[in-house]
Amino acid sequence: MCIRDSYYTGRDLLYGEVSAYAGRTSGTHESLASITTDDLFATHGLAFRPGNTILAVVGAVRPEQVRQQVEELLGDWQGKATPLERFIATAQEARALSGRRVELPMPHKSNATLVAMRPGLSRTSSDYYAALLANYIFGGDFMSRLNERLRVQEGLTYGAYSFMNAGLGAGPWNLVAQVAPGQVDAAEELLLAEWERFAQDGVSQEELARGKAFLTGNHPVRLHTPLALAGALTDVAFYRLDYGLIEEFPAVIDALSLEEVNTAIRKHFTRKRYVILIAGSLA
Repeated sequence: MCIRDSYYTGRDLLYGEVSAYAGRTSGTHESLASITTDDLFATHGLAFRPGNTILAVVGAVRPEQVRQQVEELLGDWQGKATPLERFIATAQEARALSGRRVELPMPHKSNATLVAMRPGLSRTSSDYYAALLANYIFGGDFMSRLNERLRVQEGLTYGAYSFMNAGLGAGPWNLVAQVAPGQVDAAEELLLAEWERFAQDGVSQEELARGKAFLTGNHPVRLHTPLALAGALTDVAFYRLDYGLIEEFPAVIDALSLEEVNTAIRKHFTRKRYVILIAGSLA
């Protein structure tokens, strides 16, 4: 897939191919061929331990029955937690790239994918929610700035959006547009122009209100299944956040000021240390 290859290559360029934040964490043909059974046992013994494990159970269950079943199945599982620093790259390890452009020709594809990528922020950053709201306004849905300009106004793309990969380290912030081969240059120019305007001018009070309304209104819908709620619980545990944030999310978003959101934009979303990937049919 065009977007997958662009995304993998971009992360390799930003963080380095051997980083935990590199793109091809599933390996390459060469790296997979070199793995031995000793490597598998060593990695399993280091990473797959009860001290590194989070178990979330959501639904019509009785806690005492769950504890009994877990004890029966996993009671003899031993091993302390392995420090996460052995697996996770830090934010400072991202490379200081500036506007590097890489083309990945795929003549058999009927379209092209444009991806712009820069280091973002950690999930534990104090301004994470301000950045989350900012990203939604810029590229989080069909009515976002990026899609409005590139698709609705100019007709240059089948869809344009942005998203964050906030982890323990500063995972990348990504801007994506899918375009016809002959529209790549025009779409790239407008994407960068909208990004620059976003970074310089921030968002308006009207955009802030609309973004808050969507994120707070969508929150209960997003967590309406047991699986979704279990995922939210494990995220909170993994990042060592306050469990109250799950219920308090709408209040946290509503409390954000325009200045907080625009400060997060200036801090995390400027056009610095970024790469641009074009994959697909380029003719």
